[in-house]
Amino acid sequence: MTVYQIAEAKAHFSSLIKEVEQGNVVMIARGRNNRAIAVLVPASTWKKQAERKLGTLAHWGEVALGEDWHISDEELLGR
Repeated sequence: MTVYQIAEAKAHFSSLIKEVEQGNVVMIARGRNNRAIAVLVPASTWKKQAERKLGTLAHWGEVALGEDWHISDEELLGR
């Protein structure tokens, strides 16, 4: 993975794109400590993160609350 500072990436953006087209990963960094702020990856290897669905632990059991169940905001927050 090649690391470029923001100013350098702006100045040589087209060459970064060519590098990514060749299958390389390019990181854009900020500051002296090279704090990563973006990563350019080839579109063929990029996979969109799957959406998280509620109920993924449904196989563990069900939660059933009675109609008379009630908790105040203070009790919920432990005050």
